[in-house]
Amino acid sequence: MTLSMRALGYLTVIVASLTSGASAAHADVCGCPSVGLFPGTPLTAVLHPTVRVDVADAAFDLSVTAYVRIGKTSLGRIGAFDARATATPMAVDLPVSSTLLKRARLIARQTGHARGIVEFVTTGPGLTQVTYESFVSLLAPVRTTATHVAVSGSLPAGQQARGSVLLRTPSWRRTSAPGVELATFNAVPAGSSCVADLVAQASIRASRFAVTLLDDIGPGSTNGTTRDAWRLQQGTEPVATVPTLSAVGAHRVARNRYAVLKLSVGFRPGCPPTAANTPALVAALRRAVSHITAKVSRH
Repeated sequence: MTLSMRALGYLTVIVASLTSGASAAHADVCGCPSVGLFPGTPLTAVLHPTVRVDVADAAFDLSVTAYVRIGKTSLGRIGAFDARATATPMAVDLPVSSTLLKRARLIARQTGHARGIVEFVTTGPGLTQVTYESFVSLLAPVRTTATHVAVSGSLPAGQQARGSVLLRTPSWRRTSAPGVELATFNAVPAGSSCVADLVAQASIRASRFAVTLLDDIGPGSTNGTTRDAWRLQQGTEPVATVPTLSAVGAHRVARNRYAVLKLSVGFRPGCPPTAANTPALVAALRRAVSHITAKVSRH
C-alpha cells in the first residue's frame, strides 16, 4: 500500500497549524520518519531536504526518490538518495539538473505559477511507502523590508472581511509573491554559524481583548493593550536539542475582531539551541509583531 500525504519535513510541527495541506498525523508525535523542505525553499541547483524522526529512540534507513511538478505538469525525477533518519535533523544534498531547472522556469513563466511541488517517495525496511510533499518557490528571492500578507475572516455582523497585514522586517530574502496568504523567507541569519527560514501567515480571530486572545495560544507572557498585543515563544524541541522560535501579534480591525500575524522560524540542521536567542533575529521578530498594521474591507 502507498500513502500520499502533504508533509513539510522538519517544520511540520511548527507550521502545521498555518499551512493548508499539512498532514495532521505528522503534527503529533508518531515515531515516523519524515523528509521535506522548508515551505518556499527556492528551486535551485542543489536542494537540501531534511530527514528526521520525531521520537528520540527511533532510527530508520530510508531510500528516497524525489520528483517535481508544477500544477498538473510533472517535470520528472530530480534524483535519489539514501539516508538514516534519527531524532537529530540531517540535511541531504540533492542536485537538480540544469535541464530540469530551465524547464521549470519556462513552465513557470508560461503558466504564471509561483510555486512547484517536490515529492519525496520514501521507502525502507519495515516501512510502508510514503510520499511527502513540500512546496518550492519558482520565484527569484527578493530582498524586502515590507511584505503584505493576505488576511480574511468573518466580522461580528456576519460579513466577510478581506485585506492584508503589513509585515515589516529587516532586509530579508522573500521567496513568495507579495500579498499571498503564506509569506516565506529564505536564508535569514541566526547567529554566526546558523541560518533559518521563516513563514508568516495572518488570520482574523474573535476576542474581546488582544491580550486574552494571545494568552489562549499557550504558555508564555503577552505584552500589549486591549487593542494590540504581541508575544514571543522560544525554546527547544523535547526530542532533540533543536531550537524553536515563533512570534505572534494581534491588531484590532473591528469590534471584537483582531488581525493575528504569526511568524514561525525553522532553524536548519546544525543550529545550536542558543540560536533561538540570537539578539538580531529576536529583535526583528519582536518589532514585526509589536507594530502590526492591517487594512481590511467588508464584503
